[in-house]
Amino acid sequence: MLFEHPDAREQLEEECRALLGGRVPGVDTFPRLGYTRRVIEEVLRLYPPTWLTARMPVEDDTLAGYTIPAGAIVLLSPYVTHRHPAVWDAPEVFDPDRFAPARAAARPTLAYFPFGGGPHHCIGSAFATTEMQLIVVSVAQRYRLTRVRDVRVIPTAGLTLRPSSAVPSRLHRVRAG
Repeated sequence: MLFEHPDAREQLEEECRALLGGRVPGVDTFPRLGYTRRVIEEVLRLYPPTWLTARMPVEDDTLAGYTIPAGAIVLLSPYVTHRHPAVWDAPEVFDPDRFAPARAAARPTLAYFPFGGGPHHCIGSAFATTEMQLIVVSVAQRYRLTRVRDVRVIPTAGLTLRPSSAVPSRLHRVRAG
C-alpha cells in the first residue's frame, strides 16, 4: 500500500527512525508513534482482514423498518462499510489522518470495525494490532521496501482479504539516522 503513497511512507519511516534512534521498539514506544498507528488503521480500513462476517439473530428484530427474523443470516462487511461515502469523506483516498483523534471521535460508532464489533469483537485484535505495529516499526527503522516490478496489487476475497498474487519486493537497508 505504501508503494503508492511515498509521502506517507517517508513520514512513517522518519517517525520510526527519529523516535527510536535504532533501538528495538517496545510496547512503551507505541503511544509516541501516532502517525505509524494511523497508517496501520487506514490500511485496515481499506483492506480489513475479515472483509465479511455473518450473524444470526436469536429473536426477531427490526432494523430501519426491515424485519429480520430469528435465525436469518445477516452479512456485515467492513470492506463495504469502510468505503461508504455516507460515513467517510473521500472513502477511496488513502488518508491516515482521518484517524487523528479529533476526526476519529466524530465518526459514528462501528463505522470502523476491521476486527468486528460489540460482543463479537475479535479477542485477539489488541494482540494483532500490537504485532502489526512491532513489525512495521522494526522494518521501517532499518529498511525501505520497494516493488521489484510495477505490479498492481489486487485484493482477493477468501477467508481473509489478501493480495491476488505475490508482490515481488526488495528490502533496501537504510543507514541509521
